[in-house]
Amino acid sequence: MTFSIISVCYNAQPDDITKTFESLYSQTGVEYEHIVIDGASKPDTLNAIGKYRHRIAHFMSEPDAGLYDAMNKGLKLATNGMVHFLNIADTFVDTTALTQVADCATGSDIVYCNLYQPPRGVTVYPESMTPAWLYNEGICQQALFARRELFNRIGDLSLDYKIVSDNDWIFRAIKSGARLTRLDRVLLEVPLDGFSSNEELSKFERYRLKKTHFSPTQRFALETASVIRRIKWRLTHRHFSLSRTTKH
Repeated sequence: MTFSIISVCYNAQPDDITKTFESLYSQTGVEYEHIVIDGASKPDTLNAIGKYRHRIAHFMSEPDAGLYDAMNKGLKLATNGMVHFLNIADTFVDTTALTQVADCATGSDIVYCNLYQPPRGVTVYPESMTPAWLYNEGICQQALFARRELFNRIGDLSLDYKIVSDNDWIFRAIKSGARLTRLDRVLLEVPLDGFSSNEELSKFERYRLKKTHFSPTQRFALETASVIRRIKWRLTHRHFSLSRTTKH
């Protein structure tokens, strides 16, 4: 299996570029092409990228309309079987990450893995990536490895969102009948940044996303189920807390 690894950046720190690129170039056992899409960055960023120009299959530096526009530019250049978006400052946790994906990708359109997201910790995704689970939780695009043909079938990332277009895309993929495989291992370290963790914008876009992909009846059922789960969790933990208090 071959991979197209797409990295997008704008005014990224040279040290972050180095650690991300070295993380990719240390991968063993698979073939990959590296596509770098830059948004017309300052000289320090471009100079740091230039040190690796001989390792980069496709490089573009020009203004764009935001993160997802840059990612779509990378997609248009991708030629290999499995696509992954490796953002600047993200790193693979070891040299066999891509090999592990390749080993479990047979018959799958998407492979998804767990992530280490400091300072939050490890994010573990469920065995079954259902629309109901995504409705309440969502998934980080760095956890996804998707076949190039799937993008051809269901389309690129929507530019209607600033933060949650990856979740819009995975909703569309699941609705299209895409076959998903979970790789229950942490393959990447993905630091949380200020943009992707923007609470207000994220809430607003997730609300729009839910309205787009779920009917009012479906939303009511899922919200009700979510409330019931939270009440059960609180009652269980309250009982546990009271039990411990009583013993003292």
